[in-house]
Amino acid sequence: MIKLSSNSAHFLKLITLILILATPIVTRGQALGANRGDNAGAGGRRTIKGQVYLPGGNTESKSFKVRLENPDVGVLTTVTDSDRQFSFNGIAAGNYNLTVDETNEYESARESVYVEGTSSGPVVMVPIYLRLKPSADPALAGVPKPALDAYIKGMDEVRRQNNKKAIEYLRVAVAAYPSFLRAYNQLGVQYLTVGDLDKAAEALAAALKLKADDFDANLNFGIALLQKKSFGEALSPLRKAIEQQKTAPTPHLYLGIALMNLKQLDEAQQELETTISLPGGNNLAQAHRYLGGIYWGKRDHARAADELETYLKLAPKAPDAERTRDALKQLRPKPAAN
Repeated sequence: MIKLSSNSAHFLKLITLILILATPIVTRGQALGANRGDNAGAGGRRTIKGQVYLPGGNTESKSFKVRLENPDVGVLTTVTDSDRQFSFNGIAAGNYNLTVDETNEYESARESVYVEGTSSGPVVMVPIYLRLKPSADPALAGVPKPALDAYIKGMDEVRRQNNKKAIEYLRVAVAAYPSFLRAYNQLGVQYLTVGDLDKAAEALAAALKLKADDFDANLNFGIALLQKKSFGEALSPLRKAIEQQKTAPTPHLYLGIALMNLKQLDEAQQELETTISLPGGNNLAQAHRYLGGIYWGKRDHARAADELETYLKLAPKAPDAERTRDALKQLRPKPAAN
């Protein structure tokens, strides 16, 4: 066990757990290959390359329209090649949003990406995971019509960010069909979103009774237990999620946070470093945030400062941004004037 200095312990208190809840990651299909997508310039020297993944490991050849947005640049568009790969070249440093437009089968998907302001012209790799629309999803085959109708209405409210109304419809869906795994999982997510942690954990536990190795349900159950501060209990579902999706960064992130709260700092560091090494993981601000705290606790001030600076670049308006900037002043004090 690593003993923290008083300053480091104080900093770790400053970065008290603030979980960023995202839509669960969809099953990924294959590794990134050589890019052959279209290009679009934005006056810079960097490149964003990406791969669109279909649910369930589907490797079907399909093309999708992809949009890259930034307040300074505007909107750039491209189309994936037949392997669902794309690139945007000539990109300047900054924060961007990538969107894959919806199709008849798939819902739209959106990812945020930060491009470093280095001079070497880095390539940023971004995976984007699509979900089938309910009308095209084979997992919904056999669901009775009253339950399916309620589920679809609930998901419409999710897209409108009307979480309480979504909960009402999803409760109707599981009441009409108690074996409705997808609805239980979404119900748990919506309860998490409104902060009802007990009901979230209850819904996700019900989902896992239907399918113990479901990736989404394990990940979300682990997040619910984390938010309930049941850190030890969160380890098992998060590790099960990793077993199902070894290259998904999000369960590694939350496992690292759980281990950090249990003071298992070496293991937490390993999970967080794994997070940022995986496709898309380097854009998870919280991974850099907690790594900064761990490195500071180990008196590795240079790496701590690097991670916290990356955190602020990814989340410049985070609730703790000012405190983090104050921490950086301690890590990188200005040299005294002669």
